[in-house]
Amino acid sequence: MVSFVFLTSINVNDLGIFVIAYTIVYFALRIVFNPKLRLKVDVLGILLLVAFALLVAQRVLGVH
Repeated sequence: MVSFVFLTSINVNDLGIFVIAYTIVYFALRIVFNPKLRLKVDVLGILLLVAFALLVAQRVLGVH
């Protein structure tokens, strides 16, 4: 929730920034708290990664 509080305190209104921040925080915390590689499929991680990739691609294509 630290990323949410920080982003709202600086008046960020873009939903994409929130998704990107949550994705980065999720994977960072997952590596810290579970460093072993699991063979289970992480559905939330895959969904966040797809959303992250789509948002980054949209922003890159939007820059001319």
